[in-house]
Order: sequence, then C-alpha cells, then structure tokens
Amino acid sequence: LISAGTAWLLGYWTAEGSMHGRGVTVCDTSLDNINKWSKLAERHLGVDVSIKKRTYTSPNPRVPLYLASASYRSDVYSLFSSALTIDGEKKVPDIILNGTSELKEAFLEGFKLGDGTVNLERYELSTSSFVLAAGLRYLLYCLDLPGWISAVHRGGNRKTEFSVNTSLYPERQRYDDNE
Repeated sequence: LISAGTAWLLGYWTAEGSMHGRGVTVCDTSLDNINKWSKLAERHLGVDVSIKKRTYTSPNPRVPLYLASASYRSDVYSLFSSALTIDGEKKVPDIILNGTSELKEAFLEGFKLGDGTVNLERYELSTSSFVLAAGLRYLLYCLDLPGWISAVHRGGNRKTEFSVNTSLYPERQRYDDNE
C-alpha cells in the first residue's frame, strides 16, 4: 500500500516527470512546486533529491526551468514505472485506479498542480496520452465528480492533446509539507 503523499508524488510526476537511466526527474518553472515534490519524495520514499536550475540565454531566453532528480532504488523505479504503458505513454497507475478515494484524490491534486488549469469555473487537466486522459476521467467518476474528455489536434507534427474537464471541486491542503 502507498500513502496519500506518495499518490500525490505520482500524480505530479505523471504531469511533469520523466525517468532516465539514473533516476526520476520532475521539471517545472515553479521552484515552490519543485521544493514541495522534493520534500515529499524525501519523506515518503526515503530518497535524496537534488535540485538544479536551468537557464536559457539568447537567442531564445525563457523562464528558468527547475529540475528535481532522485536516484532510485528498485522499489522506487517500480513505483514510477507503474505510471507508464508498455509503449512508454503515461497512464494512471493501477495502484491508484484500484486504490481508495483518498489516493485517487491525492493523485488528481498532484497532477492538477503540474498540468492543470482553472478555466471558466472548471478544472482542465491536459495530456497527450489518451490512456492517461481516460484514467483521469475514471478517477473523477469514482469521486462522483462530473467530467468529460475533449481532444484538440494542433496540426503539424504535434500529437493530439486531450483535456479532461470537471467542475471546480474544493482545494485540498492535506498533501503539503506538513504531512
């Protein structure tokens, strides 16, 4: 079993993370989000996390990007790889799909912080993975929240993007640094 804090970590990683040969990484322009993920990863997974700042200069200056990386043990690797399909697409892990309402809610809160926006009194959760969009929609259904999926094809070589939308639901504050 996993804790709600670990479910939150998985949700945020599913939105903003990747896996590489030596570790699990999340990237965000918000240092506050990176610090939150790092503290929860240290507390719930017992891993050391390093944070780096990547800056971009001319000719295309952008907002700095912060990266938090944790080298992983086999159990941490298994946990995060459970959010990937055989094709490498992201998905909602089975441990969340089959978990308690608290785990489902925590996963959604983590994902929302990474790839969620508030738009016209609803949440919009964005992804390029239809499997992930369907899983997010299922979590909303399990929590008795109305939800729907819409698809947008951006043209060119870009993938179709999926949005999972729901009416606003109360902010959850349980998955903060004090948990």
